[in-house]
Amino acid sequence: MTVHADATAIDGLLDFYSLEVDHWWKLLALLPSLRSGTQGGWNDVRTFSTKDLTIRTRKPRAVNLDGEFKVKTPVRFTIREQAVSVYVP
Repeated sequence: MTVHADATAIDGLLDFYSLEVDHWWKLLALLPSLRSGTQGGWNDVRTFSTKDLTIRTRKPRAVNLDGEFKVKTPVRFTIREQAVSVYVP
């Protein structure tokens, strides 16, 4: 699944999207766009890029992080530039 069509691992941005569909069957129509990263063109999807994001909900909600539910809202995501050094021979 592609979050944003132009996203790269080194662009320094968090690419966020929120699916705001009112019927589960609309997800089926969205699947091709979710795979290509073009879901931002849909009225039922909110997208933006940022370096820092806090998500708050009325009630604590589980947050899916890379396929696992590890935390609940509120949750903060932030970019830490140059936090990891990588050596490539």
